Amino acid sequence: MLGEDATLYALERGLEAASLRHRALAHNVANADTPGYKRQDVTFASRLARLLGTGGAGGRGASGRELEPRVVVDSSTTGRADGNNVEVEVEMALMAENSLWYQSMVRLVSEKLGRLKLAITEGRR
Repeated sequence: MLGEDATLYALERGLEAASLRHRALAHNVANADTPGYKRQDVTFASRLARLLGTGGAGGRGASGRELEPRVVVDSSTTGRADGNNVEVEVEMALMAENSLWYQSMVRLVSEKLGRLKLAITEGRR
């Protein structure tokens, strides 16, 4: 964990989720032609939004486990006759979206650490 700060903790989990999601989406693309393969994704953003809406993330609630990113398998759809439900174009769009998410998280961590450094040095360089 980056520290006891709840914001940094949530940002750390966000970076972890983006990294895990990239691997899952890349795995989907690699298995686009594998019969019976079911696409994978990572749940995180919806849980984070729900926790922020209820105030749970502010104190990291129940040990912060609600913010742990999780890989989930989409078994609800079957896109093709062979049972595979991967659409490469969709996966590539999701990878682009995920890249933006990751870049945003990195920017927010950088800004947060910059503010902490400013506070520690009392504005001196």
